[in-house]
Amino acid sequence: MDDVYVIHATSSEDEEGTVDVVDHHDGETVILLDNSDSDSDSSHSPFHGHTGKRSSTTEQNQKAKQQVKEHDTDASGDGSSADDDEDDVEEVLPLTKEEEEEEEEFISLAEPGARDGDGRPLKHAKVKVDSLEQHRTAQDFFLAPWLRDQYSEQPIIALHQEIEDFYQWVQPREYEAEIRKAIILQVEQVVLSLWPHAQVDVFGSFRTGLYLPTSDIDLVVFGEWVVPPLRTLARALREHGLAEDIDVIDKARVPILKFCHPSTSIKLDISFNQGTGVTDSDLVKKWSQEYIGLPQLLFVIKQFLFQRSLSEPFHGGIGSFATFLLVMSYLQRRVIKPVQKPNLGVMLIEFFELYGHNFDFKTVGISVRKKGTYFKKRSRGFVSHRQLEMICIENPTIPSLDVTSNSFATPKIKEVFGNAFKSLCCLTHERKDPQWKQPASLLSLVITMDPEVVEGRDELAHVFSAE
Repeated sequence: MDDVYVIHATSSEDEEGTVDVVDHHDGETVILLDNSDSDSDSSHSPFHGHTGKRSSTTEQNQKAKQQVKEHDTDASGDGSSADDDEDDVEEVLPLTKEEEEEEEEFISLAEPGARDGDGRPLKHAKVKVDSLEQHRTAQDFFLAPWLRDQYSEQPIIALHQEIEDFYQWVQPREYEAEIRKAIILQVEQVVLSLWPHAQVDVFGSFRTGLYLPTSDIDLVVFGEWVVPPLRTLARALREHGLAEDIDVIDKARVPILKFCHPSTSIKLDISFNQGTGVTDSDLVKKWSQEYIGLPQLLFVIKQFLFQRSLSEPFHGGIGSFATFLLVMSYLQRRVIKPVQKPNLGVMLIEFFELYGHNFDFKTVGISVRKKGTYFKKRSRGFVSHRQLEMICIENPTIPSLDVTSNSFATPKIKEVFGNAFKSLCCLTHERKDPQWKQPASLLSLVITMDPEVVEGRDELAHVFSAE
């Protein structure tokens, strides 16, 4: 059995019991009451389908009687009770067997606050289902297409198993790699038609193999130019039908041409004469094989940031390389025996706790050199007013560079990491009501997959098979 590590989350007490507030999917809030005397239905738990069952007959009768009491007391004006009239209260009849079966036929696909892969609220659609298995199949399409039928009854073990399944599902498929290679070849032919002596190389997540279905392709063109010919290349790619939604970013520290491939909707970024990207990618490929659990954890964090629009450096997020270094730094500080298979669920929770609550981004920087160290940002000169609030991660090949120098959304990143820590702790480590049932997907509390992405993968498969 995998080793299980317990991480305790803080909670507040009130007279009703222990209240745990879970920030659910970027702003939506779910409140869980942990009270052994509570009669609450398990449908209040996150990601449980609302079956539409009525309250128990006893509970409704008590509420009805109390309303009559209060009404009679107000009418009399003397504070007398209406105990003598309790027998006159109309009893709420229990549901018939046929009524119960009819209400249980419909299960909501999306709980309040549930969001898709882009962070948009899911519609509260209802579908008629004949069994739990069919309900799970319908829910999979909207939330977690990686789910399998059976997980451990222990939430932290179930989370570990689900992360493994997500990793297997999200990994690049052969046809996805082949289609991307074909696109790269097409772009390279256009580049060489303009500059015969130029060289096109691939870097980033496609070079390392650690890319999501939504990841872009990073290319670098080497040649002799005083000014990167971004617009010249953009016009040529458009004329050859290889580019749409073109964005020329020529004022950035590293000028980039961004565009979308029309027939596949795959996004590409092209830079000029930036050799560090290729070197960094080769290091990532090497390091990803040295740390147990790194690829699995990395894919989860990348999807987590992507669906919250925090994975694009140009918009203040942290890119693929910086995300890799962040995960790697966490693993460098964690002692794992060579023969030990760590619990990925525990690792994910610890990651969110470290960077969502404990890490001081204002004064401390991160380095993965020399088996991982921290340093004072002031000692490296990374203390400008703009950099004070931002993540600081040293470039392992050029230590004077900060690979997160544009991550002005750091406060938001820290906030969502902290919210994810609270959410997972409540489901995996907090005491539950006796009637609580484990959700079909624990991982869906922090990441989901946009149905359009799932459909897009299938469409790419058809395109590949047709060719």
